[in-house]
Amino acid sequence: MKQFVLIIVILVTSGCANNSSKELDNLAPNADITEKEVILSEEDAYSILIKQKLQEHIDKYIIAQNHPSFSIEKENEYLFSEQRKLIKDVDLISPLKMISDSTKVTKTKVVFNSGIDTIYTYIKTSQTIVDGKLLKTVKLRFERGKN
Repeated sequence: MKQFVLIIVILVTSGCANNSSKELDNLAPNADITEKEVILSEEDAYSILIKQKLQEHIDKYIIAQNHPSFSIEKENEYLFSEQRKLIKDVDLISPLKMISDSTKVTKTKVVFNSGIDTIYTYIKTSQTIVDGKLLKTVKLRFERGKN
């Protein structure tokens, strides 16, 4: 009985493996594969980046509270009015305002399941040429806002 089950498993596995390679062979190298080009506004792109960095900040803060050996540089102050765990949404309340050639600031609304906080987000961009390629970097800094 064990041999019968083993043979069936081998046949099914090899059959599936053969089908996937046939499907790949059917794709011509010059086939028209359409890619959807996603165009984001500058504000939408910064909103996504801000949400990711704020969630990282929250996660680091939670780890530091639960594990005293984990240290956080420069982020010892918690940004939000209450202990929050998961960001639901981020909205830029005010338009991006240029402070200097490379720094912008915006007032940011951070929505959680349990409430809303307002912070100020400073966005510093820089460009560097490495091996003939232009690299753009973005650094974010947050300050606690007043609700």
